[in-house]
Amino acid sequence: MPTTSPDGFVYPDSAGGVSLWTHFANLADSLQAKFAALEAWTVWTPIWIDGPVTIGAGGQNVGRYRRMGKFCEAWFRAELGTGFVMNSTTFELTLPFNADVSWLQGNKKLAIGAWEVRDESVTDHFGGTISIHDSVGDTVDFAGAWSTSASKDSTRVSSEVGKPQTWAAGDVISGHMSYRTV
Repeated sequence: MPTTSPDGFVYPDSAGGVSLWTHFANLADSLQAKFAALEAWTVWTPIWIDGPVTIGAGGQNVGRYRRMGKFCEAWFRAELGTGFVMNSTTFELTLPFNADVSWLQGNKKLAIGAWEVRDESVTDHFGGTISIHDSVGDTVDFAGAWSTSASKDSTRVSSEVGKPQTWAAGDVISGHMSYRTV
């Protein structure tokens, strides 16, 4: 009699007779189902707690994630539209699933991905690190280093002028992340 593991794999057990080809077929089918699940991306609408909380007319706020066990991989892209609204100086984004921060102990910063900002008015690009920055593990912030006319700047991405740019309709922030979930 075949048995199904907690992970969804079908395998023979000692309680029944041996039917080699049936058991191989069951195992192959369960493996194929697992691989199909790994390749599938789920639609995710990123929630901006701080930063571009209103994307604006003609803008986009899209994301995808896939989760395998406790591993989550996600990407996002936000393009500002006409009438976008920034509600705070620093950018903060909610993760699709809370990250496991139990092993961080006192250090509350953990880099889990990278971001890129594209300034459409002057076709500049900026980049940096996406990091978990709290003890709950439900949000991330955006830090980077870039050259400004005044001096080198290493700071969090914000709505302040020059950090890293003056925000306008058509500008894009995108990124990707991978992390362990709870």
